[in-house]
Amino acid sequence: MEKSTIYRAISAPTALVGGLASIIAGVMIHCWWCMGECSISIAQGVTPNRIQQFFGVWLCVLFITGIANTYFIWRGAVLRKEPFISAGMKMALLALFPPLMTGGIFTLICHEVLSILAPIWMICYGLGLIATRHFSPSSIPRLGWAFLITGLSCFLYFKFTRWDLAIEVHLFANIIMTATFGLFHLIYAACTWPRKTSPTS
Repeated sequence: MEKSTIYRAISAPTALVGGLASIIAGVMIHCWWCMGECSISIAQGVTPNRIQQFFGVWLCVLFITGIANTYFIWRGAVLRKEPFISAGMKMALLALFPPLMTGGIFTLICHEVLSILAPIWMICYGLGLIATRHFSPSSIPRLGWAFLITGLSCFLYFKFTRWDLAIEVHLFANIIMTATFGLFHLIYAACTWPRKTSPTS
């Protein structure tokens, strides 16, 4: 119970940072793609410039979130006078590695087709969160299931309705990235943020 409380206390601020960064990133990409010099016709589809923008911005989100998570873990370890690289961290990294490695490989294969890549990222991330279910609070696997179900639904949508490179599909890919990695994390942070308990409780 105590470890779950600590895990939740660390993950909620990380989710807040990741959610805010994701929403900012999604809005930036949407503005770049819909206005200004990056605007192109639907017939032209997606360009290398758009792919670079998508990867550059979302990799920045990953970097910012990773730095924030590392800081929160380090600060928590210092306050509890525990080692930074603990047995729990090793266990979490081992659980996360297979799905995240899979996502990385698919990124190399499908990096030019954002309508495939966005759902794959959601699916692999969701599987990673679900893999921590044996040592994390139940809220984290539930978040993982939300990502997994949404990613699979989006993948099926793209497969059976709009399997092409039209620009609207890639705009929608950015929207679902913003909605999941942005809104899902903000909702998670709001629901799990550590509450102060009264002295009598």
